[in-house]
Amino acid sequence: MKIEDVLSEAMRRHVADVQSPPALGTSVRRRSRSHRLRVRTAGAALLTVAVAGGIPLYQAVTTPPTANPTAAGPARAVVIDKIKIPDVVSMKLHEAEQKLKDAGLAAEVTSTESGILVVKGQNPAAGTLADLGAKVQLEVKGENPNLLNITEQRPRTFAGIKLDHLPEDLVWTGISQRQDDIKIDEKAGVLSFLSYRQQTQEEGYYALRVDVWEGAIAEDVERKLAKAETAETADGRKLYLAAVSEGGDLGAVGSDIGPEGGANKVGVKLKDGLFVELTTSPDYSDHIGGPEKLTAELRKFAEGVKLAEQ
Repeated sequence: MKIEDVLSEAMRRHVADVQSPPALGTSVRRRSRSHRLRVRTAGAALLTVAVAGGIPLYQAVTTPPTANPTAAGPARAVVIDKIKIPDVVSMKLHEAEQKLKDAGLAAEVTSTESGILVVKGQNPAAGTLADLGAKVQLEVKGENPNLLNITEQRPRTFAGIKLDHLPEDLVWTGISQRQDDIKIDEKAGVLSFLSYRQQTQEEGYYALRVDVWEGAIAEDVERKLAKAETAETADGRKLYLAAVSEGGDLGAVGSDIGPEGGANKVGVKLKDGLFVELTTSPDYSDHIGGPEKLTAELRKFAEGVKLAEQ
């Protein structure tokens, strides 16, 4: 499973659970318990996945009102024979699928691409007349997964925050993401994400992940951690510390939660509308040591998180 696929799944889950699970950006293998962050760069192709939802078969229309309503007769059902295919090129895949669905069409999507999928071609072309429910083939391409334009090997500043504490053996994995359109009811927010691996780890694995939640959604992320163990930083900021299972269940830091073991995380609020989560993978958690050492290290991470302008 690719990091971008898991990230997209985590986004979907988050709308329901308002929680960033430890699977975000990873796929866990228990024996080595390392998390894959593979980025595949295969060329664009076409594989068929029908994604159409329910499609209306007809629209009911009525004749204009007259002075004598009874003379107007009953409503007539008018069958829609042809639909003008909209232009969805350059749209993000999920936006294109929705636009086609709204028009009464279906999307056929294929991709071995990773990253944020963008439509690069469509068949039939925009403006073509098609039957209701017809399928439109979409050729997609994955955008660069380094969406935050990170250039340093050991980035400490991104998405409005900086990390004062970053162990010397950690380097950037090469993956960064930004999700701008997360919404929960009337609340909306932005998630920026990057991860680090140990220099001794094979590329494609992670040790530390940093999630930056911005906007009204940040309050919901903090609320979801309310049952976690709490502490305070030296300057009085509240910390949330927990082990987190693949399903998002919380446990004590260092506990082997869930069948595959758990990642461990600390959350800290920097200001209204800005909440940061730092998550250590199961392997890196083991590398750090038992619950006491792990708690101490998580606190160091959180203590070192500051606003970028500070």
